[in-house]
Amino acid sequence: MTHNFHVISSNRMCSELSNDQISNIEERLGKYFLISCKSQPDLVLELKNGSAKSDMQVVVGLLKDESEALDKQLWFWDHPSLTIRSKLSHHCISINAKDELIVQPFSNSENQQWDMKHDNIISEKEFENVFTLFDSNLRPGAPCHVAPYEALIGQLWKFTYLPAAYFFIRHAMTNKVLDIRGESASVGAQIIVYAQKESFDDNQLWYEDQYGILHSKMHDFIINALDNNIVMYPYNKNTRRQKWLINGSYIQNQHRP
Repeated sequence: MTHNFHVISSNRMCSELSNDQISNIEERLGKYFLISCKSQPDLVLELKNGSAKSDMQVVVGLLKDESEALDKQLWFWDHPSLTIRSKLSHHCISINAKDELIVQPFSNSENQQWDMKHDNIISEKEFENVFTLFDSNLRPGAPCHVAPYEALIGQLWKFTYLPAAYFFIRHAMTNKVLDIRGESASVGAQIIVYAQKESFDDNQLWYEDQYGILHSKMHDFIINALDNNIVMYPYNKNTRRQKWLINGSYIQNQHRP
């Protein structure tokens, strides 16, 4: 089941909010995160030259404060495909012939599949291989590799999720936005499309969690499909019909795209 929508840029929306409204955005974590070297937290993984091109190297760059993070330094976890993707290009972290990390369009290759476990990023293809920054490369601009795990300091990483960014979801055909009917906080409240309010009411604002699943800002409930109705329910990670994601201009179920 698919629905054609346009996601209104969170950056554009934030520029129109008051300081009090913006402070509320920092209460929950969103889907984008930084990957920093645990021994040198000011070194983070980023796309070389800030380029969105395919086959671009993943290197380390300087970041003094997470609030100053650029899109080239932000990543998200695509759980269904086990890929780590760039916010800038949506390309997946992969491996080239030199065992260097690069980004490429999704290809369903094992070279693009990873597991973020504890302080390591582990290859799903070869479990002994992990993201590695060699000791001699602990400097800005250095490439990141995959190499067998040897408890090196350059194989330990920290994942810092950024605060959630809230946005409207506009229906492409009607130009209205997703809305929880009557601002109801009840379980089973119906989701409708309604004219966008100028007051940025919570019942029209949404965010993506660390797994990309859509939540309402109002009460953190998620979208649930029951029969022919789309309603709000508390999140249960074991319920497949609740896992709705944004995929381009569509809202799709993670398990039934």
